Amino acid sequence: PVDIYLGVQATVLGNDIYLINPEGALQPFSSGLTAWKSNSLGGIDNESILGEIDTSTLPNDTYTLYLMVVPEGEINMENYYLWTTNFTINN
Repeated sequence: PVDIYLGVQATVLGNDIYLINPEGALQPFSSGLTAWKSNSLGGIDNESILGEIDTSTLPNDTYTLYLMVVPEGEINMENYYLWTTNFTINN
């Protein structure tokens, strides 16, 4: 089993990375580490994380998305896989 962390960062959001908690809300990384999924055995490849997002409502910026997977319960983050990607909103 693994814990899965999702995050987003953009300059319009400030200097913090925002984690997506299990309820789908954003939480600043600086306020604590919260996994999006805990004790997961996988099966998230077709899961919608936040549903449809109207990108016309997002401020212009480049957004970086993070997905980190760690062994379940590991809090020191010594063993992990990290994927990143970004997209730009230019309305």
